[in-house]
Amino acid sequence: MGRYTKTLYKLTKANQMTALYGEFILKARSSCERDYYFRLQANWLRKAEALEARLRGLSRKGRRRDA
Repeated sequence: MGRYTKTLYKLTKANQMTALYGEFILKARSSCERDYYFRLQANWLRKAEALEARLRGLSRKGRRRDA
């Protein structure tokens, strides 16, 4: 599996985790629990943004190499 494919797989997982924690936030019983899930979701969102940036960089590298 290439770097692009691995990064795309990780991005898919990060998006799934973000959605999962979003559901947990809605079902949280206390504000403390809600804050905890919100922080976890924020961490996964940051990871997803970094992975998207990496994917953009990898796609640019591929175009540059082909030219």
